[in-house]
Amino acid sequence: YRIGVFPLHLPALRERDNDVLLLADHFLQTVCDGRGGSFSSGALKYLLEYGWPGNVRELQNAVKRAVLLADGGDIEARHLSPAEKNEKLRMPEGNESSKFLSLDESVAAHIKKALDISGGRVYGSGGAAELLGLKPTTLQSRMKKLGIK
Repeated sequence: YRIGVFPLHLPALRERDNDVLLLADHFLQTVCDGRGGSFSSGALKYLLEYGWPGNVRELQNAVKRAVLLADGGDIEARHLSPAEKNEKLRMPEGNESSKFLSLDESVAAHIKKALDISGGRVYGSGGAAELLGLKPTTLQSRMKKLGIK
């Protein structure tokens, strides 16, 4: 509760295209210790189009890995996403990140479904709180936070 005194909302990195390039350049200069190094146009396109679900830490690690793989040359898109990594690191086709709901949206949808099944009841036997394995007061608090009536 003490942390929640003044909550700050920081948008995900995928919503801040300019920050991706600035941060990537900063990490590149940090890793290269000022010895140069640059991104190719393909690498810049990859940096902008990838959704960065791991946010800044994932970006930093991708740049570090790319510097090692590039071995002193320009960083290409293939260096940012090596073939041996899993499919999650590949460049998305189209705007793949738009298919996913935010965590709050997913939780709200789950609560609404439980409310539908329970006939709108929160408390008691067969209520939404029981279905979700929550205390009724906890469920009410989450409902208020998510704007569910």
